[in-house]
Amino acid sequence: MAAPEPRPCPHCESADTKAFPDGSGACNACGRAFRGGAAVGTLLAGEEVEVVKAKVARGKNRLGLVAVLGGLFAFLAIPLVFVIGAYAAGVPVPGYTSDVFNRPAGAVACLGVVLLTIFGYYALWSGYFVWQGHTDRGKHALIGGALVVVAALLAGQGLPGIVGIVGGLLTLVVGLLVWRAHAAEEQAEKAQASQAG
Repeated sequence: MAAPEPRPCPHCESADTKAFPDGSGACNACGRAFRGGAAVGTLLAGEEVEVVKAKVARGKNRLGLVAVLGGLFAFLAIPLVFVIGAYAAGVPVPGYTSDVFNRPAGAVACLGVVLLTIFGYYALWSGYFVWQGHTDRGKHALIGGALVVVAALLAGQGLPGIVGIVGGLLTLVVGLLVWRAHAAEEQAEKAQASQAG
């Protein structure tokens, strides 16, 4: 098979190109690749691309700030679990903290603190995206809020985890509201598309 004749580069118009048997080539001047007479990334004759609807931010949603606040409450709950617990028990904070970690339930409190950190980040992440207008992230705020509540209950083992519980509930409620609103918008778009088509 004879070597294909080099073509000029569609990017920089240089004639210094290398041709390959499949019709593609590479430019020695700019270093870019091309296929046929078109640059890589453009369609050739007969090619079709499936159009996929991209998720587009719909504009800032202030409810997301409440979910972000809930995520911040999760982080604030980590030290306050011990401060509130010590105050409720009427002992100094260092004594209460050592008492919590020196009993068998201390492992559960440690797990709760670790989970508060992880789920607090998750709640912050989902709240930020809801705030930026990505209402499809509402279900993540709902899940993140519920997980923060569980982690706060584990860390505080009751009333001392109240700050984390409140933060989780804030994020959970925002997630529920945004998720339901997003589902209603999607239903309306589907109904409108079915009427148009």
